[in-house]
Amino acid sequence: MKVYAFGEKDRPVLLLLPGTCCHWKGNFGHVIPLLAEDFCVLCVHLGMELAGTRRFGDFGALYNLIRYPQS
Repeated sequence: MKVYAFGEKDRPVLLLLPGTCCHWKGNFGHVIPLLAEDFCVLCVHLGMELAGTRRFGDFGALYNLIRYPQS
């Protein structure tokens, strides 16, 4: 699992999850700059990586990232 963060960390969090076999840039790339003006936008990439390897998500780590963002 990879999490890409945009915007200021002290703003409300908006979590974006792309569909199955989709890359977050294709789904959300065009709206992230607008959303990042008002939110801390987190884009989660689960499953198939660009290199073709498979990685399974760790939702506990995702919860901690949302609850306690890194500065």
